[in-house]
Amino acid sequence: MVNVRHPRCADPDCKRQPSFGKAGGKTAVYCVVHKEPDMVDVVNNYQRQGKKRKARE
Repeated sequence: MVNVRHPRCADPDCKRQPSFGKAGGKTAVYCVVHKEPDMVDVVNNYQRQGKKRKARE
């Protein structure tokens, strides 16, 4: 059975989940290791809103 719920990075040898895609798009294609320089994080909402992560206290 093929896992269609949790896609993998488009790089053939990579097993990570993708979170980077083209700006303005909604589909993640590559992981952080294999992303292209012009790709943005389309999975995590904090970067799209211009927010930064808070340090844990």
